[in-house]
Formats: sequence, structure tokens, C-alpha cells
Amino acid sequence: MNSAADLPSIEAIVIGASAGGVEALLNILSPLREGFTLPMPTVQPWPQCC
Repeated sequence: MNSAADLPSIEAIVIGASAGGVEALLNILSPLREGFTLPMPTVQPWPQCC
């Protein structure tokens, strides 16, 4: 079993969600504490309109 020292460090968290995933993103992001420092690119496509 690997110890925590053997595991690679986390440098970023990447999230993808469908256009209907706004509530899921809020559930993931809202509990994060002030000072959370990892980069977190978030991709969410929106339907083309007009």
C-alpha cells in the first residue's frame, strides 16, 4: 500500500458538467472554504441561442 508521501501531489482539479449541471457545480463548489488555492478550471457547454 502506498503512503501519502508516495502519492503525487494534486496540482489542479478539473470539472466538466453538462448544461443541466449548474446545481451539481454549486453543490461541489459552495462548500469550499475561503483560501482554497488549487486552480479549478470548470467547463460547462451552453446551447446556442438566438
